[in-house]
Amino acid sequence: MTPIPGFSDYFATKDGRIWSRITKRYLALNTTDKKGRYRVCLRKNGEYYWRLVHRLILETFVGPCPDGMECCHYNGNPGDNRLENLRWDTNKANKQDAIRHDTFARGEKSGRAKLNNLQVRIIRQLLNFKSLSQTKIGKIFNVDQSLISYINCNKIWKNV
Repeated sequence: MTPIPGFSDYFATKDGRIWSRITKRYLALNTTDKKGRYRVCLRKNGEYYWRLVHRLILETFVGPCPDGMECCHYNGNPGDNRLENLRWDTNKANKQDAIRHDTFARGEKSGRAKLNNLQVRIIRQLLNFKSLSQTKIGKIFNVDQSLISYINCNKIWKNV
């Protein structure tokens, strides 16, 4: 166990657990944020601080987060906080990991999507026939012509 920087009563292990000198036990990892990442509440000088476990592990064993970097999980599992599964890396690399693990919210998984995969496939077929304008196709699907143009140019919905 290694002391967590800034929290002298707490220790981190390389297998992703947090030990409390106060309670003489490992803290329960049953609280997550909306992305499924474990967090713990640490106490210092009578104040309470919520911290993400993966960040505590990296800060303890690797050092502070470098500017422009964020914590990344090699295997895409936000609950796997073993040191060997964590690294500081760029936001772009983190998104590439999410795409590789199929956890990136794109296409119909995005909360902002106005279309689904089937509709995009139909739009692509209609665009191939060239019998309807992008404006008319947009009206059929109740979206703007510019969205149809982006689909046509493969700027969006590339995965469909």
